[in-house]
Amino acid sequence: MARKYELINDLYDQIIVDVTKDARAWQSFLRTACRNYKLRFDEQLTDKFTAHYFELKKIGKNIDKNNKQELWLRLINAETEDELDMLQQTGVKQIQDAVVVLHKMSADEKTRELAEMREKALHIEATEKAHARAEGEAIGLKEGERRKEAEILANLKAMGLSEEQIKQALGK
Repeated sequence: MARKYELINDLYDQIIVDVTKDARAWQSFLRTACRNYKLRFDEQLTDKFTAHYFELKKIGKNIDKNNKQELWLRLINAETEDELDMLQQTGVKQIQDAVVVLHKMSADEKTRELAEMREKALHIEATEKAHARAEGEAIGLKEGERRKEAEILANLKAMGLSEEQIKQALGK
């Protein structure tokens, strides 16, 4: 449960930084949101569209059973079985059903195994991408050095230097 919270929290922190870094990023976010909700761009700041940010860290300690939004945020933020049990006691059917599903997913060995396999696959994919990027950068650097050397060689020949002088200039 703590891992899920950390992932969501990290994702939230990164999205906030990305979306609010400048006006262009914010406009891009709004365009995407409008496209998702099939709104024209000029409708984005009307009552047809609102964007909400919730800081899970700022949720209070007391549970308000009448505030369904807060209950859902508490469910997302839950790190322990005790927190899930408290949400189960609220009497809100949708929250109770969600807690039951979370428990089933945690208890079901197949589901847990699939989630672990997916997480491992994502880790392997990220590792392979990093390795491929490093390999590509190394190849690019070698190619750049080869092109630069060819350019220098062509310039030295154009200057009328002999093969011996060129070898000496290139340190060969």
